[in-house]
Amino acid sequence: MSARDERLERLILEWMGLPPGEAGEAADARGLAGLLKNAGYQKPRTINTAEELDDAHMVVVRTAAGTIANLVSGRAYCFGYEASAPASTLALPVTVLWEREAPA
Repeated sequence: MSARDERLERLILEWMGLPPGEAGEAADARGLAGLLKNAGYQKPRTINTAEELDDAHMVVVRTAAGTIANLVSGRAYCFGYEASAPASTLALPVTVLWEREAPA
């Protein structure tokens, strides 16, 4: 099992409220980790610079301050606000929650 899989298993065990090494439940956690991985789970991407924010297009992010925003063409449309702001004004780092897939 890779280090990434072990970390995912440990997180699932913590979420389930089980101590690491719990024999029967660990197998379930490993199975769940495998299912998540096969379903396309990947560690969320982090944007750390204003330049990366300006380049992001059709991306939903959570900022370091907890704000959720949709980034479109260098503008941030924050949930709960009518007006947009320059994407570079968001508190860094931001975690990418969703991004549009590139057309095939």
